Amino acid sequence: MSYTVRAEEEEQAEPIDADRLDSPGLGQGAPPYEGDDSRPPGGWLAALRLVLVGLASGLIVVGLAVALME
Repeated sequence: MSYTVRAEEEEQAEPIDADRLDSPGLGQGAPPYEGDDSRPPGGWLAALRLVLVGLASGLIVVGLAVALME
């Protein structure tokens, strides 16, 4: 396919709709939570899980470092 044919096809292509770009169907994620609070419910549980996973991975790294030094 030549470049001129490709350019003509792009010119004839359907214009991009700005509303479709914001839709969650295009990988944008869920719409923002609209409630009384600015954070979604259960956010503290996700934060606690993140901290615990971080501590566990840190302990694993320290354990491997100690094992390699021996």
